[in-house]
Amino acid sequence: MIEKLDVLKARRAVFSGRVWKIIVESQGNSWETWIVYGPKMKTCHIVVPGKHCDCLDFLFNVIIRRKKCACYHIIAQKMAEAQGKYQTVVLKEEDFVEVLITQKLKGNITIWSMPRQRLQP
Repeated sequence: MIEKLDVLKARRAVFSGRVWKIIVESQGNSWETWIVYGPKMKTCHIVVPGKHCDCLDFLFNVIIRRKKCACYHIIAQKMAEAQGKYQTVVLKEEDFVEVLITQKLKGNITIWSMPRQRLQP
């Protein structure tokens, strides 16, 4: 079930340019992830399209309680991709890891599901 409030919040995120596609280049290959920034651009959530978000709403209401099928960050990512309304950033893998760790240490990213070992370069 998708809630109206989540759709509204997702539209606001897309309209205000808070959805970013991150292309990570690694040893001749590349992969992508998405970031959805909070309303004040101080915090962000990492989104794996259609599958996962690191926000607590996803953890509690999608995974544990099964009250929803997606959080607003996942909805925003889908909307932004469908409408072509997102920022694109290309990073080398080591730069992505450095940014991720720096932002996590500043408290701007909540990564509840990623083991600490995966974040170390």
